[in-house]
Amino acid sequence: MASGALAFRCDLAHDAADWPVTSAWFVRVPPAELTRTIALLSSLTQSRLLLGITGEVNLVFSVFGRSVAGVSAFAEALGRRLPWLEQVESMLLLRSVKRMGWVLDDRARRTDRLVVPTVVERLGRVSG
Repeated sequence: MASGALAFRCDLAHDAADWPVTSAWFVRVPPAELTRTIALLSSLTQSRLLLGITGEVNLVFSVFGRSVAGVSAFAEALGRRLPWLEQVESMLLLRSVKRMGWVLDDRARRTDRLVVPTVVERLGRVSG
């Protein structure tokens, strides 16, 4: 574990963790600032996902929030801490229907239904 090769994750329902709101952000970052931007965003407790992509937008990320009003406060804080970041679009995600393959119920809790991606099923047949 000291090498960082192994990490543990505990996943629980957003509302149980007091982070019931999820927002997604599509931003443009100058290439020279990308490493610094990713380092700052990944250090935030509420960070959920960071994706470097190509095209008009070069960074996509999602964060958890404690309230809908907190999303605006997050955007303002982001603008102050990362003035070079250009927000192209953001979305408030109303509900997750699946997490880590598990279908979620109306309270965002895992059901007994696991959805296995087709590619994983095919790999299982090839290697099995």
